This record gives sequence, structure tokens and C-alpha cells, in this order.
Amino acid sequence: MRQNRAKIKAQRDRLLEELPNISGVGRVRSGTDSNFLLFEMLNPQGQPDNAVAAAVYDKLAKAKGVVVRFGGKETGCFGCLRVTMGTKNENTRFLDYLRRTLVEMRKDGRERERVENGEWIDVGARDSGVDVSYSSPSSSSIDQATEGKKDKEANGVLVY
Repeated sequence: MRQNRAKIKAQRDRLLEELPNISGVGRVRSGTDSNFLLFEMLNPQGQPDNAVAAAVYDKLAKAKGVVVRFGGKETGCFGCLRVTMGTKNENTRFLDYLRRTLVEMRKDGRERERVENGEWIDVGARDSGVDVSYSSPSSSSIDQATEGKKDKEANGVLVY
């Protein structure tokens, strides 16, 4: 059991070191003393974003067979994904696919498209089936921005 705990801790430490170096990944929000990590997915403006997290979640699960959890509906977890510690090989695969997924999303314009009036439209979560709506009793700037986004929602696509 101690060997297994040491392996989990080593892999958690590895992910804590490597995740912040991936473009599009923000802060680690929780899990630094557990067998999972909760981390932010960032939009091109560097802000946590539920639609980006949902799109990454969807693409990892469907195309890559890597299962993470969408945490964006939980209080304090806006724009977050949760990953459980795996073996060294599983975590290597996760990190590789996360990097690839973020590059692919930005490269093919799946994450954001600029529309004629100069606004950005989020297309990453369009087909994910993940409910990216978010509400919280607090009035943080992130929550306020989310409420503003909901006002502009059209056909299930968030318009910024």
C-alpha cells in the first residue's frame, strides 16, 4: 500500500509540474494532497472558460479515449477539468493528448471563431452535449462575466 501511495504521489507531483507548462492550462485549483487534480482550462484571453473545458473534455473522451471530469458547474470550479492520477504511462498519455487537443482546437478554429461584427463566438462546446451553464451565489467577476455571456446565448453557442 505504501508503494502504491508513493507512486500516486510521484505522478501527482509530475502533473503539478507539467500542467502549468501547457499552453491553455491555468491554475491547479484543488487536489494537491489527493489522488486527483482540478485545473483550469483557459480561453485565448487567458481566462478560465467552461466552454473550452467542455470542448477539451469532449475531445479527450471521444477522440482520444482519455476520461477526465468536467467540473465547471461546481462552485469555485468555473472552467475546470478534473483528472485522477493514473500510472506513469496513463499520465504520459493524458499529458500528450491534452497538449495535442489544445493545439488542434486552436489550429482548426474549433475553440473560437471571429464573426463579422468583430465578436468572438465559442464553437468548442457546440457539439459536446455538456451543459456549460454556470451559476453561483457569489458575485465574483468570473460569475458576473458568465451571467453576461448567458444573456448573449444563441442556439446553444456562447457569443462573447
